[in-house]
Amino acid sequence: MFRRHPHRRPDPGITKDYPLTDDAVLQVDVYDDAERWLVEIALCNEAQIVGRIR
Repeated sequence: MFRRHPHRRPDPGITKDYPLTDDAVLQVDVYDDAERWLVEIALCNEAQIVGRIR
């Protein structure tokens, strides 16, 4: 299900974490130079591996 969440633009050079469900976190980094912005988005999962994937 898609839900919008209020947020503000992260400051350049500072990682902003957005907790999702369970152990998942969305991390957003913003880098800027004179002409453009680079937005890096990473989906992180800190859950421990219980067993082997088959």
